Amino acid sequence: METDQHLNQKFYDELSDDYHLLFADWDEAMQQQARTLDQLIRNLIKAKQVHCWIVPAGSAPRPLAWQS
Repeated sequence: METDQHLNQKFYDELSDDYHLLFADWDEAMQQQARTLDQLIRNLIKAKQVHCWIVPAGSAPRPLAWQS
C-alpha cells in the first residue's frame, strides 16, 4: 500500500514535465498572485502596509505575511 507521502511525490513527479503549461507567463502569474494576496490581507487586517512573502513549505508555496 502506498503512503500519502509516496502518492504526493508520485503526483508531483508526473506533473513536473508539464508544469510549465499551467502558466503562460510564470512571472506575471506570480505578480498577480502577489497583488491578490496583498489586497486580501490588507482587507482582512485593515493595515496601511503589509509585507507578504511566498515561501516554499512542503509541496506548495505558502504566504507569510506581517504588518509593519
